[in-house]
Amino acid sequence: MENIKHNEALKLHSLSNVPAQHTVLFSEIKKYLTEFLVSEHPFRSGNVCPYMGDAIKRDKVWLSEAKSQQDTEKLINDSMQVLKDASYPNSVSVIVLDKNINVKSLRENFDTLIGKILSSGYMFAIFGPKTKAHSEYSDDYFPFDTPNTVVVIRPMTIQDFDLINTNALGERSRINFLSGYLHRFSSSKNLATHTRVEKAKLLLNGNSF
Repeated sequence: MENIKHNEALKLHSLSNVPAQHTVLFSEIKKYLTEFLVSEHPFRSGNVCPYMGDAIKRDKVWLSEAKSQQDTEKLINDSMQVLKDASYPNSVSVIVLDKNINVKSLRENFDTLIGKILSSGYMFAIFGPKTKAHSEYSDDYFPFDTPNTVVVIRPMTIQDFDLINTNALGERSRINFLSGYLHRFSSSKNLATHTRVEKAKLLLNGNSF
């Protein structure tokens, strides 16, 4: 895609090039991304988000605003295209949702779209001020409580396979996730990745490992 950074038609703006009219709108989420997520994790070594520092350094973070469910759907599809064109594993699109958008309704109406996201090799999440999803390292630490309600789209990572052993994925999402995981990593020559890929194949065929 030509000139991703300045493509106003998509309404996606790189973190380094936020238009003046969006400065206030994006100020809180920008601070969360550039300060909190790159700060030291209080319960393990490394930053709160291991990938955000690199994504920021390489200008692979995009922000956008959705004022309706229709906007959200368009921006999700645009985000997948931009991330595909960026072709970099540590990249992310963050869509700030208008306060009038009903998040519960959005989840229900986007069931098919979420399946498309997962099966294409991307991860989808909705975070907000009251996400209350605690860290795996402490039940009293909530790093996903974002200042704004946001939709986050990013490429799957090798480590995302570990989600298959949690309650984070329903049955349909689990199938789409495994398909997307294989789509993204089946050609990898890395031994650790290959092991996960073989396990994903077994699970997708209804087997255990």
